[in-house]
Formats: sequence, C-alpha cells, structure tokens
Amino acid sequence: MMRWLEVAVEATPDSAEDIRLIMAKWAGSAVAVEERADEHSVDRVCRLTAYLPDGERLAATRHDLLNALWHIGSLGVKSARTPIERWTDESEWHSKWKAFFKPARVGRILLAPAWDDSVENGDSVVRIDPGMAFGTGLHVTTRQSLLAMQDRLSQGDEVLDLGTGSGVLAIAAARLGAGSVKALDNDLTAVEAARANVTLNGLKDVVTVSRGSLDRGTSERDYTTRFDLLVANIVAAVHLQLAGAMIDALKLGGTLILGGITQPRETEVAAAFADRAMQLVDSTHDGGWVCLTFQNDADGGRRGVSCTKNG
Repeated sequence: MMRWLEVAVEATPDSAEDIRLIMAKWAGSAVAVEERADEHSVDRVCRLTAYLPDGERLAATRHDLLNALWHIGSLGVKSARTPIERWTDESEWHSKWKAFFKPARVGRILLAPAWDDSVENGDSVVRIDPGMAFGTGLHVTTRQSLLAMQDRLSQGDEVLDLGTGSGVLAIAAARLGAGSVKALDNDLTAVEAARANVTLNGLKDVVTVSRGSLDRGTSERDYTTRFDLLVANIVAAVHLQLAGAMIDALKLGGTLILGGITQPRETEVAAAFADRAMQLVDSTHDGGWVCLTFQNDADGGRRGVSCTKNG
C-alpha cells in the first residue's frame, strides 16, 4: 500500500495562500486545507498539509519543500519553520475523510460522500470521493465559487472549470444545467480523481476532464473555443498569471468566477482584471477568503483560447 509523508503547517487565512502555493509546487494537488476556530481567540486557523509520496524522489522533494517553508517563515509566517511531519497511508487517508466528510448543502447543491448510502441520488446531488485530490467542496473557497456559479450559470451554458481538483465544481455545473463542461488540471492525480467522480455521477456525456491549462502561445491544441462561464478556484498568483488567457476564453457577455483569493490580494486581482476591461459584478467575503465575479461586456478583438492537453 502506498505511503505518504504529511508535512503540515498551521497559519492564519491571510498567509494560507502563500503556504498553499509553495506546497503545491512540490505536492501538486495533494494539498489539504482545513479551517477551524482558534480555541484561544475568535480568529480562524488554517491547517495546510502537503502529502508527498514515498519513493526515490521523496528525500529531495522533502528537502526542497522544507527549505521553501523555512524561507517563508523568515518572512513572517513563523509556524512554517516548524512543520509537523508524519507518515500516513491511503487507508488512513480515506478513513480520515470518511470521518470528516459529511453531506452538506451549498445553495441548491447537496455535496455527498461517495460512500454515504443515506443520501439518495438526484439532480441536485454531487457525489465525491476525493481520493488524493483533496477536494470535497467543504472548503470555504469552493463553497464561495459554487454559490457564485448558482447565481450566474444559465441552462445550456458552456463552462470551463480551471484547476478542477477532484471535479466538484465541474460536476456541480453539470447538475445546474450546463450544456457542456470542460475540466482542466495540471496534476495527473487530480485528473484521475475528477474523471472517477464524473463517472460516479453519471455525467461523462456532459463533463470532459483533461490534463492541461490555458495557453495562448502553444501550437499543441486540444480545442479552441470560448465559454459562457469560466470558474477558477486557484491561488491569486495563478489568476494574475493567466488573466489574459482567462479573458480570451470568454464569449462576449461571459462570466468569470475567481475563487481562492485571500483578502490581502483582493485589490490586486480586481485591478488586474479591471485593467483588461472586465466589469466586477459581485464579490463575497468569508473567513479571510474572497470570491470575485466579473462580466465580459466588450469583445475588444479577443480571439479565443487554446487549451493544451497533457494527458
């Protein structure tokens, strides 16, 4: 059975994004974020855990990750200097999720574990087995993105879920009436988990999962299209990096939902998209996290987008 090394850090929501971005560089999608109230104050605390697979590359990967965490610790996130390490295996991981993951309603969508027989299947039910992709929809950033989608998605829309993780938002989009959904993720573990969850929900005819990202500068094209709605629950740094490509991916009048933004980065992200003639139509705040919704009201000569498929 596969073993995984857990490397965990506790931090405030304000610093969680920076730590998550560092962890994702070495652990891919295998980064879990859990939030809880601080027993000593009214503040909330994030526990971020990177999972590194056992194998010949583990020692080097662990060394690089710990060095990066030590560096961010020297910049002010002191807890990053002393991460907690322990070994776990897949059976323990699944047992942990089964204890933690209970059915939860988010607006019109009911998120339910794959193994919970008490929930009957239906048009509003999204069943998820996170596997090692760490996405159940319980994290506040996913809830924010899901609620924003419910406000903006229309029947028959073509939707892109960028950085799909375990596929929660892509599957929910299909349940909400999307005509077609493209789900992209750079991490193979996430792609495999998302494909399994799409099959679990009986939505293979609506949702297509591919490994890749948005890229306007490559000749390797999987498809070239525009979307009515694009949702991306990823870190602010990636929103900024892919801003132009995201906007190019939208149809005239299309909607862009950006989740996973910490409150200190809100102004920076909002300004970057406003500078590209996107209209901010909604923003939600919860526990230090922000979700921004933009509308594309002017074409501006944009050409469409190339989505590269890596596997």
